[in-house]
Amino acid sequence: MRYLAIVVVSLLMFAPSPAVAQNCGSCGGCPGASQSPGGTQSAPKFASMKLLDLNGDTVDLVAEMAVGPRVLFTFRSDSGGREAAATVQKAWAAYKDSGVNVVGVFCGPKQQADAVKKQLKLGFPLLLDQGCAGSAVLGFERCPGALFVNRAGKPIGRSYLFMNEVMNAGMQAVAMRLEEVDPVCGMRVDPKTAAASYDYQGRTYHFCNQVCKDKFVKEPQKYLSE
Repeated sequence: MRYLAIVVVSLLMFAPSPAVAQNCGSCGGCPGASQSPGGTQSAPKFASMKLLDLNGDTVDLVAEMAVGPRVLFTFRSDSGGREAAATVQKAWAAYKDSGVNVVGVFCGPKQQADAVKKQLKLGFPLLLDQGCAGSAVLGFERCPGALFVNRAGKPIGRSYLFMNEVMNAGMQAVAMRLEEVDPVCGMRVDPKTAAASYDYQGRTYHFCNQVCKDKFVKEPQKYLSE
């Protein structure tokens, strides 16, 4: 599983897709769209970016990026954007029960967004980004593009590829449970379901059972030095 995650992240981070990725021509182009046709950029630092959803509620896109597991993707109402949205919807259907959320950032007016959501039967929320600035916030030079955020709220990859295989692999990667190692017995432990936990020197350690925790509490340095 770890090897799969490494392969997936490498693929998402570095593989461009000239056949799918397109500039947002109808709105003047996503920020930086002409700078680098074949790759992704590191996401600039934004304190916040407020967008409206289809119900008129305000959502902070920057805050959404810090919550996982989820996929955030930017697209518009052209053929490439619609194909991308349909692919994301199909992949998400297989992983939403694993807790994966999807947020679409739509480059266009509400009327178009409503029509696309209805036509493609999209089950995830859309945010309205009429100025196409959301692409830069998500770290893209053009759209469509997808950002994958793991359960810890950390971005693990970006992709311009919207093939079924890539979307499925990306959602599988963000759906993976984050595991840590019990420092006493070496067993892998999910922090959310760990039998016991203990804070020591600014870090939280997780254990498969209470016995391991008790041993660690008595002699923490013994187990940390092994």
